Amino acid sequence: MAKTLARRLIAPFVVSCGFLLTSDPRAQTSVAAPPSQTIQAGAEELIAEKPPACPALDDEDVASPDGRKVAWRCRANDRWTVFVNGVPQGGGFEEAHWLIFSPDGQHVAFAARRDKRWMIVEDGKERPTTYEEVGPPVYSDDGKHIVHAAKVTKKWMLVMDGEPRGGEFDDILSQSLSPDGQHVAYVGRRRNKFVVVLDGKEGTPFDIVGGIGFSSDSRRFAYAGADVNRGFGKQKAVGHATIDGTAGPTFEGAQIGSLLKNFATSSTPYLLVGYLPQLLSDTHGVTAPVFSPDGRRVAYAVRRDKDMSTVIVDGEPGPVLPSIVAGPVFSPDSQHVAVVISEGDAKILVVDGVKTAGSAASGTDFIVGLAFAANNRRGAYIGIDGGNMYEQGYTRRARRRVYVDGTPGPEYNALYLGQLQFTPDGAHVTYVVGLAEKPTRVAFVVVDRLEGKRYDDIFSPVRVDEGARAIIYTAQAGRRLFRVTQPLEQTAP
Repeated sequence: MAKTLARRLIAPFVVSCGFLLTSDPRAQTSVAAPPSQTIQAGAEELIAEKPPACPALDDEDVASPDGRKVAWRCRANDRWTVFVNGVPQGGGFEEAHWLIFSPDGQHVAFAARRDKRWMIVEDGKERPTTYEEVGPPVYSDDGKHIVHAAKVTKKWMLVMDGEPRGGEFDDILSQSLSPDGQHVAYVGRRRNKFVVVLDGKEGTPFDIVGGIGFSSDSRRFAYAGADVNRGFGKQKAVGHATIDGTAGPTFEGAQIGSLLKNFATSSTPYLLVGYLPQLLSDTHGVTAPVFSPDGRRVAYAVRRDKDMSTVIVDGEPGPVLPSIVAGPVFSPDSQHVAVVISEGDAKILVVDGVKTAGSAASGTDFIVGLAFAANNRRGAYIGIDGGNMYEQGYTRRARRRVYVDGTPGPEYNALYLGQLQFTPDGAHVTYVVGLAEKPTRVAFVVVDRLEGKRYDDIFSPVRVDEGARAIIYTAQAGRRLFRVTQPLEQTAP
């Protein structure tokens, strides 16, 4: 079946800032070093309250982008019904999954099953075509189009607005619409190979595909792919970036495993195959390309040799750097490019090939969520220590903390730490922490190192209001759902 898109903030296996999967069963505690102060509670506007028949905490729950609506599901008499702020959306179904709001918050869609047939339901209306199975629906930015994967006669295909697009596959792993809704891309699997399809045209098959993405103006498209060379107990990925349909040069990732090491540890290391949200230059040879905010520029990192990496910007390689462990990312004005490098025990922010003064403390395994302030003068990132499979950019529950301008914040042993962002004026830094404290979960927003009120759950996204006076998010306490407005003037950068 097509893979589920995990959207919840603190559920296991959530994609954080496009780089990271979360949750680690080996960790035992919840908070290692809480901050000394907390923020005064924000104003809570009650949106709705779940009835007792509904699951109190359900990973299917989702909030609209403006935070004023929440969709959830309830089961009664072996039938599921989806609700938006308590209003039912259509009839009862044997299954209901992948609830999603349109970007403007005016529509809600989900996948549902009745009598062994699956369908897409939007605003309570069942679309006429049914399938053996369906994948999660995805809206275009304007809310006018829906794409999803569908299984027909044991093969998967992509469907847009009820019409099939492209060929048949053994599985479909990801789909994406351009911002203008005119182009659609996805990753399909045939046997053990994965191929990117853009507007029905198939690209080169790979063992690994990472980070498909459109530019903000919808005119450009890019991704990275890698093949795995195996032999004598070791593996090595060889990857390249494909930008606007043109494949770039190939680069080799570091060797993983050897006969001697495998014998000594009684284990066999391996490279993850399939679709990954991000690739790592040390592991895969290349990272997935990223476009600048204005859509005119593109950058990706590559590994040239051991401890020798570089960033290729608009086709031109930059200076040689040690191992690149995060990025690249563009500044908000599209003029600058930042990465984080690993040099000894330090993780150092590099902007336009020049090292900055900030570095992470020793013991940080890897970096995610690299962010620029709008004035291009401040930088922040998330440091991860522990977890598993971090060499390939993934980890489960681990110790996490945010570094702002090289200064570490409080450390959390958490399922999730993400949504790292500067306010538009660059004065404040906010992010979300998700813990796993029995008998329930715990989630809260941190503003400038200060913790907000603790809730059972926080829904994506956390928004900054137009005047940068407050952050706004949707939170759950018990069965009550709130739109929270948290003032920012209480804190100082």
